[in-house]
Amino acid sequence: MTSPAVALLDRLARSSAIHRSYLEAQSRSHAAFLDMCSDLAADAAWARVAPRCDPELAQDESVIDPSVDTWLRDHCPSWTIPAMPMMSIVDRLAQAAAKYAGTDVVALIEVQLLRWLPVNAAVHTRTQVTPSRHGMDVELWAWRTATTATLSRFELVAKAAVWLKPETRPAPLPYAPLTEAVVQPDPYASGMLFHGPSFQYLTSWSLSEQGASGVLEAGRGGVPRGSLHQGLLDGALHVIPAQKMWTWAPEIGRAVVAIPHRLDWLHVYEPLPDCGPVRVEARFNGFDGGELPLPVVDVQLLYAGSVAVAFRLVLGLLRLGPLAGVTPANRRAFLGDRKYVPGVGLTRQVEQQTILEPRSVRDIDWPPGAVADIYALRADLADRIAVIAAKEHLAHALAVHPAAVEVADDLRTAWVHDRPTDVHPISVTSQNGHVHVSSTDRIST
Repeated sequence: MTSPAVALLDRLARSSAIHRSYLEAQSRSHAAFLDMCSDLAADAAWARVAPRCDPELAQDESVIDPSVDTWLRDHCPSWTIPAMPMMSIVDRLAQAAAKYAGTDVVALIEVQLLRWLPVNAAVHTRTQVTPSRHGMDVELWAWRTATTATLSRFELVAKAAVWLKPETRPAPLPYAPLTEAVVQPDPYASGMLFHGPSFQYLTSWSLSEQGASGVLEAGRGGVPRGSLHQGLLDGALHVIPAQKMWTWAPEIGRAVVAIPHRLDWLHVYEPLPDCGPVRVEARFNGFDGGELPLPVVDVQLLYAGSVAVAFRLVLGLLRLGPLAGVTPANRRAFLGDRKYVPGVGLTRQVEQQTILEPRSVRDIDWPPGAVADIYALRADLADRIAVIAAKEHLAHALAVHPAAVEVADDLRTAWVHDRPTDVHPISVTSQNGHVHVSSTDRIST
């Protein structure tokens, strides 16, 4: 026989289950209603924007030329060849949509970078705008010149969904101040960042285990404003400890560097100013999908105390290979200044032999072409791994940078560029997939 207390508990349990089912049904109904309202709002917004669209501007072509756009030369990831910054790509997507629709951009969603865009020479680009219910789908393409002319083509560089006015929303509250943040040294002077004067907007910053804070000077850099103030947006990334991500997540380790990979969203609440201080706040937000290798950072840019722009950035992690333990200053000297730095390079020295693993070269070849720039490699090389190993072998022996070393086509001799008569015999062999280089005669310094 069931006691009155047990019977009461059973009735309460059944009532709770019924109530829970009711609440879940109400929640689904409410969500469906909000979705319908969102769709109606999107339709209404598009109805207001569509009449201003100019179909002739759906596709636009332009040339990015570092000899004209000289500020690009100050953006050389890994201190080598210049590459288009992520925020400049974002700005081009926004400009294309705004030009097509004749109205301002208020948000970009799911900005995906599909490849590097090196700009060490003029690049022919194309933007393609396609109307969508919430605004525009925009793509950026770049012309790739292939060795075989028939294979030359436009390749997709980036794409995004762009929202246009009047799709506005209230600005969020600023993030709470960081606790125990430590003031950091100038990242440009220390070599922590590769950015040249045109991109040096950051005037001060501090770092904690939860995030970073900094101050940007809007009028300090030399990057053209563009549609969204691309220079300031790039400057906001400078408080992210790209070479010290282990500060925020120890599991990342110290053998990698972080680079921009994707923008989940970017919202513009107010235009960024052309002069004056802009505060930037970055907060580490775990990992995309909950695990390595894609750290997530939420960023706010504040002007006059209010959030003007906010975005969520997903980072990618690139291996530093044998350069992982090198200080930022020495890495800059070796990669950017082409100075000899004792012990720095891609090879290892074992009993008078120089040994190079192909993976070490692949690890640092970003942007594409970086290794060729660092080591002054010819484009027609049949075996660049062997040539790099030979260059480093003689470079270590003579205390010169490997870019200064020339290697004979038959890989039997090498010499320093400005000492062409001082030729050194070498032996280059392959063992277990690794290249081994040794001297067949004593090298005199």
